[in-house]
Amino acid sequence: MSETYTVTDGTFDLEILAGSTFPSVAGDCSFYPTDSDGVAFSLTGYTAKLQVREQPSTTAVIDMTPTVNISDNSVSFSLTPTQTSLLTKTDYVYAIELTQTSTSKVLTLVRGQVLVTPEIVR
Repeated sequence: MSETYTVTDGTFDLEILAGSTFPSVAGDCSFYPTDSDGVAFSLTGYTAKLQVREQPSTTAVIDMTPTVNISDNSVSFSLTPTQTSLLTKTDYVYAIELTQTSTSKVLTLVRGQVLVTPEIVR
């Protein structure tokens, strides 16, 4: 089972427990983009990139390639305990960008804050 998120304005905050798998339920964190009329946005020909940073101007703490699934028009990712252990502060920013491979056009799928609960058990 995946976590399903509907993003209406392109902003969605994540809450992550450092040192734990994210999301904490089985499956991936999945986004299903739609156009302004609520119709599924075709992801055919797109790749995705996700980065987590302390601030937009700092080096990425997490830099990964989410899965683009054209059969259900979703962009999905999950983070391992090793990856979430890299989040040693309590507040970060993230974004997922889509790149159309044929034109190099870049769209921001979602962006927001990453609120981190520090790791306790090590």
